[in-house]
Amino acid sequence: MASGQVVGSGDAVATGLVANLASSGNNVTGATQYSLEVDNSTDRIFQIDDQTILSRVALSGFVYTRMTEGMPLPRPLTATPGQVAAVVYKAIRNKTNVVYVKWFWRWIMLIIKSIPESIFKKLKL
Repeated sequence: MASGQVVGSGDAVATGLVANLASSGNNVTGATQYSLEVDNSTDRIFQIDDQTILSRVALSGFVYTRMTEGMPLPRPLTATPGQVAAVVYKAIRNKTNVVYVKWFWRWIMLIIKSIPESIFKKLKL
């Protein structure tokens, strides 16, 4: 082991938007988001040198940020950066693989993912 090298483990949390998983409006963003979820659902443990990195995903939906300032976001569906940070921290502490910042997104996405693809393609979500 080289001098100063850290040996141990850590966590990497990727944040994503729940809405993009169901969205057919922006194909590039939706495809990128889907690949993030698929990649993280298959490879949760990475080895980098002598370190073990555990991968987790936090899906947030809408978030109030400078980028979304002035946009008409639906208040009940929108999280604050502090809420996202708290959920990410809790996911790391509890070793949860996939977390939803707002609890109801889990159920909404369960319903959306259960729709057969042939029907889903015809929907305007």
